[in-house]
Amino acid sequence: MKTNVLRGPLIKSAIILIIFSLLVYLTAARPGGNVWGALGTIIVGIFRTIQFSIGLLIGVAICLAVLVGIFLGAVAIFDRSSASRMYEGLRQIFAGQMQALALAMAGEKKKEPEQPMIEEISTKLKSALDAAVISARRELTTVREELGSRVKALSSRLSAVEESVQSAASGEEMEKVTADVDGISETVARLEKSLGQVQADLAAMTAQLADLAPEKLLGDLPGRLAALEEREIPDAVDLGPLEEQVSSLRAEIVEIRQSVESLVPASLEAPRLPDEEAEKESGKVAAAGEEGENEHRLFSYFDDPADRKKLADLVASTLKKDMTYAQVIDFLVEEMGPELGQIIT
Repeated sequence: MKTNVLRGPLIKSAIILIIFSLLVYLTAARPGGNVWGALGTIIVGIFRTIQFSIGLLIGVAICLAVLVGIFLGAVAIFDRSSASRMYEGLRQIFAGQMQALALAMAGEKKKEPEQPMIEEISTKLKSALDAAVISARRELTTVREELGSRVKALSSRLSAVEESVQSAASGEEMEKVTADVDGISETVARLEKSLGQVQADLAAMTAQLADLAPEKLLGDLPGRLAALEEREIPDAVDLGPLEEQVSSLRAEIVEIRQSVESLVPASLEAPRLPDEEAEKESGKVAAAGEEGENEHRLFSYFDDPADRKKLADLVASTLKKDMTYAQVIDFLVEEMGPELGQIIT
């Protein structure tokens, strides 16, 4: 069973959420920003980050190479052979690290053992342990029988020597027999000591074989495998709240557009006449006054027609941009200047 089955989807979801958050932030933070500009900013940032990382790695590698070269040069001044050995060792270490890295990158993920494999291993271990214990017991029985037979033979020889000693008459024979008895006693003592050592070794071997149980070798591997199989996959992420937030944001944008469109005078919707017909429209001043009544009340605070026209053009330009009401007011104040900006605010 794969333990990292959810790692890939979680990483992809996090990347998508980060990109979406950056797009929203970069689009809303700038008055003239849009989605394509935010995407361009993100791509440029990623490219610069990669460029900086590559440059940093190259710089660190060059610095390390220069430092190692200075050190080896200083060592070579005093002992060339030591410097060459150090260089060779460093080269072998670097080659080994690179080879291990390549193997780690190209290696395949190993599958965890399943329950049938665990049971098979347990059965084999138990059979091997039983066979080893039986063999050790047989060897111990054989050694005990051999030692017992040797002790009996030595005891019989000792008894025969004692009988011969008792029947011997001369002092020389007595000394010889005494020396033989001492040698036999030392031999028996050595055999008993060897028998005790064999028994101690056999007891230690039996204890070691008893400790090599399949449960101790395998540990809690069956329990961990069962826990991994019982683990449930979490449900999919609910996107309902996010869709509701997007719908509310769209409704607010529509309201802001309607409030900004109310600031545009009705006279901007009429087509402009050419310069040759300007004189013909001089007689329509009264009609223009009636149209002024339909203008927004903000235009009544400006006496200069040029200021009114400039304000109307600025308001019309904001309709082409996705700007909030506060951003529109700030934009008009900045373009109209401090004095006229106070009237707007």
